[in-house]
Amino acid sequence: MLAPLVLYAWRYGRGGEKPIGWVCMCLPVALAGLAAFMGYCDWAFGDPISFMRDRDDLWRLRPRLPTLEKLRVLLVLEPLWGMFVPASSSYWGRFLTREDVFFNTHALGPFYFVFAVALMVLGCMRGRLNRYELSLSIGLILIPYWLTAYDSAMVSMARYVAVIAPLYSYGGMLLARAPVVVSVILAAVGGVFMGIYAGLFGQGHWVI
Repeated sequence: MLAPLVLYAWRYGRGGEKPIGWVCMCLPVALAGLAAFMGYCDWAFGDPISFMRDRDDLWRLRPRLPTLEKLRVLLVLEPLWGMFVPASSSYWGRFLTREDVFFNTHALGPFYFVFAVALMVLGCMRGRLNRYELSLSIGLILIPYWLTAYDSAMVSMARYVAVIAPLYSYGGMLLARAPVVVSVILAAVGGVFMGIYAGLFGQGHWVI
């Protein structure tokens, strides 16, 4: 995400030509990983953007919608509640069995997403997330929501929100202030689920 980088450079440089220089120095560093990966794809497959080819329908689980209709569906948050409506094309029962649903991140995707948004809003209201952390968090939430929430029926949404780094520091601060017994219970539950996910993944089950 380049927005926090530009904001930081502008504030650090205090306007004028200095922030432009900082951006010019930081951009190559920020894009170095992508450039290296594109170089590898060009060497291995003869196409530097092969990782972008034919991905539009890779995880598509729902019919394609016109842009304005998709925007309407996303604005009413249909991907979040549609998973629990039997008539919806994203209903969890179309993809998972009753035994799978309790130990699969697919059905938990809406809950992880709402939790991440709530944590971001709370951190913003209490002044615990600065403008850079907030802009990064907003981007990391909106991008996967727009690109995948409807088309792939919230598949992997838990994984996408798990990379919102600024929320970890604020969440850790909340846990540090919580009673010890609460932290211990949450850590134990999290450890059990991680163990279950690892075991299912190791046996070839669909855990995503």
